[in-house]
Amino acid sequence: ELLKALARQNLKVVIASSGDPRHTQRALRLLRLDQGVPVVDANDADASKPAPDLLAAAMHKVDGSRAVMIGDTAWDIEAARRCDVPSLAVGTGGVDRSELRGAAAIFATPRELADQLDAALQRASSHPMDPPESGSRP
Repeated sequence: ELLKALARQNLKVVIASSGDPRHTQRALRLLRLDQGVPVVDANDADASKPAPDLLAAAMHKVDGSRAVMIGDTAWDIEAARRCDVPSLAVGTGGVDRSELRGAAAIFATPRELADQLDAALQRASSHPMDPPESGSRP
């Protein structure tokens, strides 16, 4: 549902995973997302998240100059911050909600984000890119 909602907004979508590329491809096949959605993985970046390399590679893949990162870990939120890109978080990564606090908004599920996509994108576009707190993860 989230990918369909993003497509209705005419947004370019890239799946960016720092995991093992074989695992990423298997997951995409199981979800039937292995056709038509560009993917960047660990082979496309010099450094993994929280370094901004993977996000920069994703933007380059679709000739993008602006982006919003949708992620589910503190590493995703930090990678977006380091790339000066706002982020939206979904609580599917098995982390405590407090670890996602740098995101413009946090949603319980991808469906919740899809249902509130217009407002979420508006909030992300106006979200200040704050530096991380001293001593905070990642």
